[in-house]
Amino acid sequence: MFSQPILNFKLNKFIVMIFVSFFLIGFLELNLFAKDEITIPNTKWDIEKGKRLFHHYCAHCHGKGGKGDGPNAVNLDPKPRDFTDDKYMVTRTNQNLFDVISKGGAAIARSTFMPPFDNTLSKEEILDIMAYIRSFAPVIKGPKV
Repeated sequence: MFSQPILNFKLNKFIVMIFVSFFLIGFLELNLFAKDEITIPNTKWDIEKGKRLFHHYCAHCHGKGGKGDGPNAVNLDPKPRDFTDDKYMVTRTNQNLFDVISKGGAAIARSTFMPPFDNTLSKEEILDIMAYIRSFAPVIKGPKV
């Protein structure tokens, strides 16, 4: 019925269409299930509460001053993030900070030593810690409170 070249063309076209369909379905599925960016409440962040939480959960590695020099830091490679490094911190969005605190380092292709806190801290507590972390960088002093 069809000559061999025509049959091969139709078969190749069919295979390409299947491949493209699977690709588009996968792409759409990723977008459908992707989490929206966090909504930062208009209320004031509680930096004092963030400080208490930071000292309890984070200072062991990041240090009380946020320089990445906590008592556990000597055992870690890579070293914990230095939050006083304004050149780095200015590149981090609130979403970046929220993701690493809530999901842990491994979830965002960072250090596996950074544990996830989404089952330990509430969203509001994570935002309070973020406000305190932002207060370390000399250039960006965090949200106005």
